[in-house]
Amino acid sequence: MTTLYVLTHGAILQKRHRSLLVKNPQGQTLQNVQLRHLRTVFILPSVKVTSPALAALLKNGVDLALLRPNGKFLGRLTSPRSPSHSLHRIQYQLFTAEDKLLKLAEDLIAAKLANQEQLLRYLAWHSESPQEQPFLEAAENISRLASSLPSQQNLDSLRGTEGAAARWYWQAFAAALANNELGFSRRVYRPATDPVNAALSFGYALLTTHATGYVEGMGMDPYVGFFHAPAPGRPSLALDLIEPFRAPLVDRLVLRLFNLRILAPEDFHKTSDGAVRLTDPARKRFLKEFEMAFTRSQLREALQAQVEQLTQFLRHPTTPMSFFRWRPS
Repeated sequence: MTTLYVLTHGAILQKRHRSLLVKNPQGQTLQNVQLRHLRTVFILPSVKVTSPALAALLKNGVDLALLRPNGKFLGRLTSPRSPSHSLHRIQYQLFTAEDKLLKLAEDLIAAKLANQEQLLRYLAWHSESPQEQPFLEAAENISRLASSLPSQQNLDSLRGTEGAAARWYWQAFAAALANNELGFSRRVYRPATDPVNAALSFGYALLTTHATGYVEGMGMDPYVGFFHAPAPGRPSLALDLIEPFRAPLVDRLVLRLFNLRILAPEDFHKTSDGAVRLTDPARKRFLKEFEMAFTRSQLREALQAQVEQLTQFLRHPTTPMSFFRWRPS
């Protein structure tokens, strides 16, 4: 199954026989994809979808997801599915049971910190001494913090430990960037103030979109999680489930793109509100690299498996639940 991105402003989606055509605003065909090969189609709000194309997507069980130009998930249109009210009810009940909630969150953050540590040790292994020292020091401190997770008594304590690990992690991450002119010194969320933060945020938004689709497809509510606090429009469960995948997929990819100069400062622009964002050509380049990394590293399958495992855990709470641990190859 294929994921199709249509990110040309003013593009048109049309149906022809059993295929989906992507045309530019001038009517020239850019892509011709058989509907049976599609799983999800991502579009920008400026892309036009004809009614026959929309009907064909729904009939063939293909989801249509909308992204803002910065990669933020706007929403998705899905084909008719039987609502899984029973699974939703189990999810709501389980995620309000404090003992189970805390154990799930502890295991999740343990996996996230383990994967951050693995990436730093990977960077140290591929660095020449003494450049390896900041990576090893940060990895050892993250390992120490991870060992304290079982003693945490509530979610706020877990979040505090996660935050302490993040300070070590992002300091070492900055040292891994070959270009000192990128302006990155720490993680900045809204808005991104430099190219590295803009690329990280865009990558996380893409990963969240995929996780949201997998969660919805398995009949769970993506807006009810066990670690991220609920907020209007926030897919908390999807954000929970991507935590172990941030370092091995997005962080590693962003380092590679900047260090190989596949992305450079000139690939970004500043908006009127001061936010730094990728240009249209750079965004397309990033999407191509993201999809290749997501697929070749088998992280897509790992994320799908984690969502499926959580579904089984909800239906059978005695089933062991584990979160993704990365092993660099």
